[in-house]
Amino acid sequence: MSNQPDLSDAVGQPVEASTLQPEAGVSQDSQVAQTAATVYTIPRHWPVPQITIFYRDKKFAMGRDAIANMGKREFMSALFIMHVWVRPYPGVKWQDHYYQNHNFSKTATIQATFYYTHGDHDVGPLPLAGLGWAEMIQNVVTIELIYSDE
Repeated sequence: MSNQPDLSDAVGQPVEASTLQPEAGVSQDSQVAQTAATVYTIPRHWPVPQITIFYRDKKFAMGRDAIANMGKREFMSALFIMHVWVRPYPGVKWQDHYYQNHNFSKTATIQATFYYTHGDHDVGPLPLAGLGWAEMIQNVVTIELIYSDE
């Protein structure tokens, strides 16, 4: 049986590392190694600074505050630029009409999985609307971009 504590209930709760007192006959180096081995996790605080984004077979993280400050339309435009838009020819500069006139702006959707205040995910993803964007983003765990260019 392991002498490691069960941390399964520690999500969202600070975890205190034990402090070991030097024992008679134990070297300080050995004591440091033993102390390092007893630290299992860093306390987690919600919200974490990143949101995980999924698009097809891609998975990446973006900053929560940056997404919240963008607003939905600007966020969707950023996803379009990063993952869909192809320059018509080398050296062309981005112009907003590339997004506005593309099928992506009309058909792409995003769904989010939210974080319960009790430390668990909500059941299933929900479509994200633009109203209340900044408030909702503070409680989002993952976002999935759904777009078919066919």
